[in-house]
Amino acid sequence: MRSASRHAVAKAYLIGADPRALGPRLCVANAAVDPALTALRSALDHIARYAAPAQLGRLAHEMAGLFAGFNAEAGWRTVERMPPVWEYLVNRQCNSFLPMVALVDAVGGYEVPAAEYYAPRVRRAFSMACTAATLVNDLYSMARESTGPGLEFNLPTVIAAEEKCALEEAVHRSVLVHDELVHTFEAEAVVLAADGSPALRRFLAGTWAWLGGNREWHSTTPRYNAA
Repeated sequence: MRSASRHAVAKAYLIGADPRALGPRLCVANAAVDPALTALRSALDHIARYAAPAQLGRLAHEMAGLFAGFNAEAGWRTVERMPPVWEYLVNRQCNSFLPMVALVDAVGGYEVPAAEYYAPRVRRAFSMACTAATLVNDLYSMARESTGPGLEFNLPTVIAAEEKCALEEAVHRSVLVHDELVHTFEAEAVVLAADGSPALRRFLAGTWAWLGGNREWHSTTPRYNAA
């Protein structure tokens, strides 16, 4: 037991966990995080002018999932581990544009009933759409992000590492994953719209429009399309 304990402590030190420095580091972390929390609170206060309480609660739930995804990626970076494809795609279900797209109805001035928004089939289709939108970002941002230090995580890079294939082939496979998600969302949305409320139909149409706008922005913004 003592040997196992010493091993755990040694491993903790390797990733930067030093009990003697815990207090000072927490103080610095608190100072760094406080402005971000203030900005988040300000944003929520602003959105509250347009969104119903249930929509605000939904946004908070989706943001919590986004932060969980950030933490997972930070864990990969800490130990310099390239995740397998399945794990990366699981992460992308929460580390995605989901919080932004969840505001489609609030921005439109209507509200999807919670019973419909959280219905398993609706949730599945909506998550697929948001994951697909985020994979568009993976594809367009990979060239810019590959110039930085350390590991970079995007679907082509993860596929190339796991399959030992060329990056060009990994990009092609990533596009196929994106397309499958979009086509599945399209098929599911048709069925859900036929059976759902007018608000749900409008929400699914708004999600589809968001996907188109997302693709247009990524293909034209100077951020990812240098001259």
